[in-house]
Amino acid sequence: MIAFFSNRDNSRGIYQRAFGIAGGGEPLLLKSGATELGRMRLSDWSQDGVYLLYSVSSAGMTSPALWTLPLSGEKKPFRVLDSNFDESGTFRISPDGRWLAMSSSETGRSEIYVQSFMKPGERWPVSRSGGYAPRWRRDGKELFFVERDGALMAATVQPQGSGLEIGIPKPLFKANFFLGGVTQPFVELFEQYDVTSDGRFLVNAMAEQQAAVPISVILNWSAGLKK
Repeated sequence: MIAFFSNRDNSRGIYQRAFGIAGGGEPLLLKSGATELGRMRLSDWSQDGVYLLYSVSSAGMTSPALWTLPLSGEKKPFRVLDSNFDESGTFRISPDGRWLAMSSSETGRSEIYVQSFMKPGERWPVSRSGGYAPRWRRDGKELFFVERDGALMAATVQPQGSGLEIGIPKPLFKANFFLGGVTQPFVELFEQYDVTSDGRFLVNAMAEQQAAVPISVILNWSAGLKK
């Protein structure tokens, strides 16, 4: 299934539809009125398909409010995070559904953290020199993110009692992300890469610049066609 946000018939909301099937989709959450939902961004879908994660922002808010929409039971959305810090980046639920990876500016710059998903609790720092766009490994034992210089980093994540033990991040490679000439480059970095189930990376990267190919102009070319 694919979940998406749509503004139609004077309503804003979240819809879903089967992959590869054309059509309007089934509504999951609808709010009438042009501004009731504010600006919405879908972030993640839990691996078990039970929770859909989205953020809502509006004028005057320092950071978007993070909400979860359960897709079973009463299907009543509830707030997961409401912070005074800039936490407008991508949020990712761990494969086991226990943890939430995110970026936050609580230290004055964007860093990667992991905290409990379903209830407030301790927050563990992951990055050391700035970080954006967290992604979980399929088994949840490693977390990937992008440093300020564009290096793709990896940090191990291991359960430790009721908490986590986060390893020192290690660089994997430096990606030349395609950012579309945005003056604030990391604004559009959140969806510039992903990790496949077998551990490979899909990166939206800039093509390498090629040397300019000279252009030759042939004058009076039709003369050779005359008999």
